[in-house]
Amino acid sequence: MKPQLVLFLFPALSLLWTGTGAALSCGAETGAAFGLCNAYCEAMDCDSDSPQASETACTRTRTRFQNLAGRDVPCEITCPCLSTPQFTAMLANANYCYADLPFAQVLSVEPLGPGGEPPPQYAATTSLGACGYVDEVTLPNSVILLATPEQVEACFRVMADATASRGLICQSF
Repeated sequence: MKPQLVLFLFPALSLLWTGTGAALSCGAETGAAFGLCNAYCEAMDCDSDSPQASETACTRTRTRFQNLAGRDVPCEITCPCLSTPQFTAMLANANYCYADLPFAQVLSVEPLGPGGEPPPQYAATTSLGACGYVDEVTLPNSVILLATPEQVEACFRVMADATASRGLICQSF
């Protein structure tokens, strides 16, 4: 079943994950980093298609945050698996969700494939630092991408949004 597959492909290693899976925000930042993050992501809305500040102001604020924090502003961190067509199809058609947060989350279209085989599924895990589309029946169709803890958190956020929009409740495994 799904949990064994995910645990086989993404063996449990302990990594600390401090997000909730709901959103990447500035809430974990402190001091000047919080102010710059809040300005960039919220007040100036630089990560949107219609920012409330000039490109120059956004670039300067982002660069100052990066120099101070040593990483990108949280609202600009995305899930690397968004670039795979299997991932977008899975988000649109997911019927099942399994979660062992903060370590792993799995979305699946069906509990079992038409012949009783494990279905394709999308997984993200902090254990290995990866996200991917796993098709146990046709392994060459599987895609596993390495991801930073921040990117895995972004994957959790995207998966949580898709789950909520489809009215799914994630089951624990």
